[in-house]
Amino acid sequence: MILNYIRNKHLHRFILSALIFLCLEFVFSWLLTGTISFRYERKSLLLSAVVSALIVNFYPPRNYKISLWLPLVIAVSSLSIRPLSGESVSPAECYQYIGLFTGIYGFLFLIYLFLPQSSIRKFYLVFTLFLFLLPAGLLWFYYILSGSWPHADTVMAVLQTNPAEAWSYMKDHFHWIGILCTLVILGAFYFFCRHLLTGGLPIIYDRHTRYFAVASILLFLSSAILVLHAAKHSPLQQLASETQVYVKKYNGFAENKKKRESAINQNIQPRNTEEKGIYVLVIGESQNRLHMGAYGYDRDTTPWLSDQLNNNPDFIRFTQAYSCHTHTVPVLTYALTAKNQYNTLSLENAVSILEVAKAAGYHTAWISNQVQYSAWDTPITVIASEAEQQKWFNKNVGETTKTNFYDEKVINGINSIKKYDKMLIIVHLMGNHGSYEDRYPHNFQKFNGRGKVIDAYDNSILYNDYVVSKIYDAVKGLPNFQGMVYFSDHTDAVDQGLAHDASSFVYPMTYIPLYMFFSPNYIHQYGKTFQTLKSHSDSCFTNDLIFNTMLGIMHIQTDSIDEPNNDLTADTYDATPSRFRTLYGKKEIQPIKDPQN
Repeated sequence: MILNYIRNKHLHRFILSALIFLCLEFVFSWLLTGTISFRYERKSLLLSAVVSALIVNFYPPRNYKISLWLPLVIAVSSLSIRPLSGESVSPAECYQYIGLFTGIYGFLFLIYLFLPQSSIRKFYLVFTLFLFLLPAGLLWFYYILSGSWPHADTVMAVLQTNPAEAWSYMKDHFHWIGILCTLVILGAFYFFCRHLLTGGLPIIYDRHTRYFAVASILLFLSSAILVLHAAKHSPLQQLASETQVYVKKYNGFAENKKKRESAINQNIQPRNTEEKGIYVLVIGESQNRLHMGAYGYDRDTTPWLSDQLNNNPDFIRFTQAYSCHTHTVPVLTYALTAKNQYNTLSLENAVSILEVAKAAGYHTAWISNQVQYSAWDTPITVIASEAEQQKWFNKNVGETTKTNFYDEKVINGINSIKKYDKMLIIVHLMGNHGSYEDRYPHNFQKFNGRGKVIDAYDNSILYNDYVVSKIYDAVKGLPNFQGMVYFSDHTDAVDQGLAHDASSFVYPMTYIPLYMFFSPNYIHQYGKTFQTLKSHSDSCFTNDLIFNTMLGIMHIQTDSIDEPNNDLTADTYDATPSRFRTLYGKKEIQPIKDPQN
């Protein structure tokens, strides 16, 4: 009886299919990792082979093999993006990834088995196949755009974007090869679905036989164990959990507002509550100093700034400034709060520069040409909401980033706000954000001959130089003007054909400009501070230390958050190059020499 059972053709097919799938898993692992190992995640490895073999056993021996295997192969193949983009993959991750998709595939297939032979089954086949392949399709699409595997900061950037910004990104980075690949994939999906619907995927078993019952139960149990097990450890789950940590950290910042206010009131000790002064902090966007004439670029993209460098003794240009991250939200949540890469303070408890300035008696204003809201109220919007006066010129509120106005519109905002003797004004520009040709009016289209993207980027730098010059003109004549600080959040690696996606990180994404202007009155009153800043003009600096430096420039003293080693105005500023990091500490900064020196 046992021998007869062993000779059963269904069992033979099951064992053969399982062995074939097991071999394919080993081959896939070897291709991705260069290693074949049976030590890790044996449960995922073996159960994946079982589920695949069970699915195959529901069909005639020679028909529809490609139809059965192809969706699963396509879904699992998306993991190969990681080694293609230079990231390492372990055998365990391979098996977990295979297990997750195989388990989901098994569940979807099991539901299909019990659907009636009707149009419902056909609709279900196409719809679930689309959903099953969607994650792999998105991963491959993102790889075509960026050449990398997404990470938590990438997901955050996507969540905080909008359709127009996404379209701008694709316009700058989506080329004809990507369009061709997309059309080929959509065409293949159409013909594949047509093949399935025409053939109908005939099932070999009668639903009332014991074979069908036993195989269905085994398929359900194996798929359930696979999904429950692999979902906890797969690369996709890691991506989801890391993103949750980011979201929780950022949301905690908004929730702890009252707690921070209480701490500020207890710990802020203004040096002189009667002291007057207007300070301006201008935040640029995606500006790479390697494309600025004032930093040695061979195109005169910054004629005004270059003139200030040569003729204005009240101007300081910093040559070794770098961004702490490559995305706006991670940068500004550190740059505008007491949190930085070099302290252990939690972000949710980190006071913002506006909160501290208000506690020290400064009236605050926020003027922006950026979108106010995105997928949720970002920490930048939470920080900006602290300002007593706010001007947002992108009135679409999250629906577009193709600005209603060019950046010079912020001059109207500066002129229209009510002025106070003691004031902090923060201006957030759209700057050099892609698409670059959308960032400047036609009369600034000066540069040609180096390719559409480079020329457009350089034209946007030229316009940015003009805008900052007008901001300076608008504030330097104010009766109590003391100083203006400009920095960019991050850069775009335009020479490498990249934007600023951390998943495809290169160091030029961090090469930001930083420069400052001071009034003669400030230099007379705080000559030592000015000279100390000037002495640090060639020192390494990351822009998560803007908070500390601005407090030093404004001479706001605190009991609990002073960090002289992170303050450019302090004699004890630690300029040791090896300590500076980016990507929230993941990468060590690599200083580059100023081309003009």
